[in-house]
Amino acid sequence: MFVGKIEISNLSTYNIDRAFIPVGVVMFALMGFSAIPEALRVLRRKEELLKKAILLAAVIPIVIYTIFTLIVVGVRGNETPEIATLALGRPFIILGILTMFTAYFGLTMALRDIYRFDLNYKKFKAWFLACFIPFFLYLIVHSFNLAGFVEIIGFTGAIFGTINGVMVLLMVRKARKMGKRKPEYVLRLPPWVIWVLITCLILGLGFQLIF
Repeated sequence: MFVGKIEISNLSTYNIDRAFIPVGVVMFALMGFSAIPEALRVLRRKEELLKKAILLAAVIPIVIYTIFTLIVVGVRGNETPEIATLALGRPFIILGILTMFTAYFGLTMALRDIYRFDLNYKKFKAWFLACFIPFFLYLIVHSFNLAGFVEIIGFTGAIFGTINGVMVLLMVRKARKMGKRKPEYVLRLPPWVIWVLITCLILGLGFQLIF
């Protein structure tokens, strides 16, 4: 629908001073740690498919995000709104709403399971806390105009993306030494790669807070 309207000049402009502004947003968009336990539950008795599922779940969104970004920026350029789907008309606005809802449902299920299985809360209490506390926090932020859409996503992605990422990488490192169960698959990466990834995450957090 929009490929023919892309202007190369819109894609050739850049502002190096603002290059690190979207770091938190990108981290938020690619933050899928919480979906892995749910995927393992879905793939019960087919655990050998987990590695392929994780790889596909990582690669497909990256490809779609890249195409979406090139089209929106190519068509609208500097006039691209903060919520980019608004630039493409009603069908894509609906698609954006559905995308946010699916992310909300996925994260809510993961948070509910943390309350239930890790903190031993009853099912209703876990469901209530997972569903409504984030919603009430959103109402407060929105009502008092404390932050915009991109600011919320950027802050969330930078802070919690870094915390989750560092924790997962440290858990991988410790599990290699102390783990007693056979994992679904093994990534044979040298130990220094983990520290490089941790450094990158912390730098991303620093850039988000500074810029």
